[in-house]
Amino acid sequence: MRRNVETPVGRRAFLGALCLSALGIAGCGRGGSSAGGDASGGGQPAAPAPAEEEPKTSSDPHVQYIKNYKGKNAASVGYTDGSGLRKESLGDATIRLVYVDPSGVYVDPKDEEGLKDYVVFDQNLPMNTQVDIEFRTIDDEEVAGIVAWQSHCEVVLAVKKVGEPDPQPVDMTPIDAFPDHYTACVRDYVGRNLAECGYVPSEGQLWDSYGLTMLRLQADCEDGSYVGGPDLAALSGYVVVSQDVAPNTQFTMEPTTATNGEVYDLISSQSLETVSLSVRRLEQ
Repeated sequence: MRRNVETPVGRRAFLGALCLSALGIAGCGRGGSSAGGDASGGGQPAAPAPAEEEPKTSSDPHVQYIKNYKGKNAASVGYTDGSGLRKESLGDATIRLVYVDPSGVYVDPKDEEGLKDYVVFDQNLPMNTQVDIEFRTIDDEEVAGIVAWQSHCEVVLAVKKVGEPDPQPVDMTPIDAFPDHYTACVRDYVGRNLAECGYVPSEGQLWDSYGLTMLRLQADCEDGSYVGGPDLAALSGYVVVSQDVAPNTQFTMEPTTATNGEVYDLISSQSLETVSLSVRRLEQ
């Protein structure tokens, strides 16, 4: 072999063998890479895990952001106001918190001890959803701290018993922002306990608040039995299974206008008055 390398023919043969050997090694390297890996683990470098979104804060009183409620104990968020509704402060505004158990049972927002048994596992408005706020004006001057309108009024929180695995995914419909003072979007009541859909005034009817106006909620049981009563306790044995007006359907309001052209925050008419709810009686 030494003598062959020293001759022109031998040198050419030897160099040719080296080239073929190098090409073969390179080809295996490329082939191994395309088949799913290199020596360090293969393929494209692993993409970095997406950074966890940070909650937004705002120094502008006209803009606030929905908080992250997932993983929080139901008793540790918000407060129960004098009307028995669960509320959360957003700057100068407040937003209602609606608890929904996927089984349909009533989660009483007034029962602080009972709420401690629940943890939030989902919410219908994602964290950092923007809430626009407008304040009451007098003589074209804003009155600080007195909210006249806000683009979102409530967040639905899906809850489960502490220590239990997450239930099957529930339909958490994100409700669109209300476009202006005189336009609102129908909420999603399906899956809610009937007692968490609104409130019962003295005449025994169920209503829900929509900014400057209210919608009547007419509940009808699947089996034809009468649904109603003087208080929310009478409604807590039912869960909503359907509604006749789709969630996020917009309806409009007409304000009262004085003869001098001044507009009052008193609604004279609206394009939707009632949402009919089909409900099912819960097993005792």
